[in-house]
Amino acid sequence: MSLPTENDSLDTIFQAAAAQIDENYAVEFMKQISLMGNDNNALGFATAGSSGEVKIANRIAEEMRNIGLSDVALEEFPVDAWEFTSASLTITSPFMADIPMTLSAYAGSVGLPTGIDAEIIDVGSGAVQEYKGKDVAGKIVLASFDFLKDYWVGPVAHQAELKGAAALIATYDGDSFGMRPDALNSFDGQLRPAIPVLNMSRKDAEHLKELLHKGPVTARLSAIINLALGQGKSHNVVGRIPGKNDSQYIIFASHYDGYFNAFVDNRFGVATTLALAKALLEAGYQPEKTLIFIAHGSEEYGVSASHYDWCIGSWHAVNTLHTEWAGNTFAILNTDAVRPDTPSFVCNATPELHSFMQQHMEELPSPPSPPYTKPSEIQGLNGPWSDDFNYAIKGIPAVLCGLGPSQWKQGSYHTQYDNYANEYMGTIPAIQKYCISNYIQMCMALDAMALAPIDLSSALLELPTTLIRETIAQSECSADDLMSSIAKAADEARNFYVLSMELNAMYNRISSMDAMLTDQQRDVFRKLKDSIADYNHNVLSAYKLLQGDMKKINRWDLVIFGHEMAQENYKNLSDAITALEASKPEQALQLMQTIDSTVLVPYFEKEVYEFSGLQVFDQQRSDLYWGTNKILPQLDTYDVYKAIEAKKAQGTTNYSAEIHELRKMLAFEAELLADTLLEETRLSEQIRALVDTNGLHEAIQLGKSMLV
Repeated sequence: MSLPTENDSLDTIFQAAAAQIDENYAVEFMKQISLMGNDNNALGFATAGSSGEVKIANRIAEEMRNIGLSDVALEEFPVDAWEFTSASLTITSPFMADIPMTLSAYAGSVGLPTGIDAEIIDVGSGAVQEYKGKDVAGKIVLASFDFLKDYWVGPVAHQAELKGAAALIATYDGDSFGMRPDALNSFDGQLRPAIPVLNMSRKDAEHLKELLHKGPVTARLSAIINLALGQGKSHNVVGRIPGKNDSQYIIFASHYDGYFNAFVDNRFGVATTLALAKALLEAGYQPEKTLIFIAHGSEEYGVSASHYDWCIGSWHAVNTLHTEWAGNTFAILNTDAVRPDTPSFVCNATPELHSFMQQHMEELPSPPSPPYTKPSEIQGLNGPWSDDFNYAIKGIPAVLCGLGPSQWKQGSYHTQYDNYANEYMGTIPAIQKYCISNYIQMCMALDAMALAPIDLSSALLELPTTLIRETIAQSECSADDLMSSIAKAADEARNFYVLSMELNAMYNRISSMDAMLTDQQRDVFRKLKDSIADYNHNVLSAYKLLQGDMKKINRWDLVIFGHEMAQENYKNLSDAITALEASKPEQALQLMQTIDSTVLVPYFEKEVYEFSGLQVFDQQRSDLYWGTNKILPQLDTYDVYKAIEAKKAQGTTNYSAEIHELRKMLAFEAELLADTLLEETRLSEQIRALVDTNGLHEAIQLGKSMLV
């Protein structure tokens, strides 16, 4: 008999759906919800549990119903609600300003219910040394620093709190964020709920510094903010297109909360996801798997006084609200802050999907130019900077498309310039249509598969490249068993992927013959389906072991293998000891700053370091969310660093006491490294067992018997 090919069938279905993409609908909807924000806030804002977030969530749910999605629901989860209404600074001396300076605020900041009149003190970079000789008790402090190259705002705010400041106004140095002179900015602050922490534009800050240079300045500071600790509710908005299989899923995700008007970040993502759903529905697409459409709340911020204070809605989605998604979802296709000016269309995908993604990208049409002037790229997982990370570490393969180098990010990201009246509106509709087409095509390819296209081999083979054999030998550890286990697991995983793709093709051929199957053949096909379901569960379980358990994050939230943290600490501690033995304290101090959170020690008091460098990473805390079991124990280096620093200033050359302390830390890291290498060996053996190919060979033979 003559059977249609899988590609011909998919292409026909794809073209029908692509023809229904309505970019005007997408742009108009993102504009509409970008103009919704907190009550009485001229800047917009719609963060965790705020009035703006509630309004937008309800509007998205309404629109999901309007376009025909099923089972639309607002799914509630707890947050420390944060409602920013307004903030301003009005100079009162040496003159009375006619117009107040408009300020922004960092998420998690407390407010000033009645405002204050106080002197302003410039504390430079906000480090503890900058306070020397300055009385800031009850006053407003102004700090200027580079968020990426110096430190985040949390430690600066804590330092100001300890010095008795009534409020902190932060502004930016360097080229990290908010590069436009009059841009206001906001981020999650990782803040203690103690003093107001506000943001001032570079232009206003320069004006204020000029006044301060001439003499004392006093001002009226107002900050209308409500932080409701433990009292807030946020929502994920969920709809679906039911599939023939109601227990397997493909998820389309975005987040709808945001700072200012949040046009690109991320009402773009919400509108893209809904326009995609609308196109599929209008094309009459009947999926095999159930398609989930979710707009997450509280991505930008969700909890107070936590290092892991963002991506809270997505954490709840897979950890408390829909635990059934893990192990049964072929992929999450996320859209977040698509860059409107990056030169390449970039797909960030978990490495285990790269083999599938390579083929997918080759079949895509060329992206629109402008803005895309260079070839498209596949890069690694974006990490915890977007909601898909929470899914990946629960065992759901993750994709995020549209990132890349961008002037938009430096100038407009998280500022009042992220609005519908931006300079990129000429290209945004074409970008949006391409993103939708990309995900529709990817969805249909995944939907046609019986087995998730997971190739674990590349991610496994990445591990040996991160081992520093000299350091491991110096620590008297061994990676031989790990290397052997990884090699065997990678071989088995690659074979599993190749056989999976063969089985997928065979499954689709048999499915296309469904009307012609005999009763006996249907019984065999059901048996084959049951076997495939087991293999799919196994490979997704193996994926979870790799991304959720073997991969960790360091103190700076970069995704790495666990041994890399202990290995790096061991090497730098060893080199610091060698430097001290050679009476080179400056070199030793520089090396120590690479160890865990020691980089904070030279700039802040011990209490700040202990909170931001140690306590927030304590695995006994209940507010770790996606940081749970992802970070190794942190060394407390404060006292020994300060002791070396003091002796260096005194000209002392005897560092025996400090070397003794560092050797104790070295022994701890050696033991931690040994334990981590052993754990990675155990996990790789479990992964190998889960991707054993014997059963796949049997399933392929069973399928072939039906095609004879």
